[in-house]
Amino acid sequence: MRPSEPYLSTNWLEHFHPAERDSQIAGVLAALSRKLALSRTGKVAVLNVGSATAVCQRRAGVSIRFVILDDLRDPSHTGIFGYSEPTQNARVATLLANSVGPDDLYPARPDQDG
Repeated sequence: MRPSEPYLSTNWLEHFHPAERDSQIAGVLAALSRKLALSRTGKVAVLNVGSATAVCQRRAGVSIRFVILDDLRDPSHTGIFGYSEPTQNARVATLLANSVGPDDLYPARPDQDG
């Protein structure tokens, strides 16, 4: 989370298609590429909201919540709220990163190797 923001930016996959993962990832990447320069070696990680909130509560005592943000340029834009202390930031980031498996990572630029 950036120090100037009250949330960690994320995107809601199901906004693009309720059940087709490839369409969801393509939609998120298109939305992100309108706002950011995506790294050739970058990755997109998929989190399960229920699992992410449970692990943060259980392991760090932090109640995070995912909120859909009103972003006209990116209607899939969401944020993870519920923590702000620097020590919580590092702990939550570690817990979320550790909850992502190899099958949950997708290349940020599928047109490139990496």
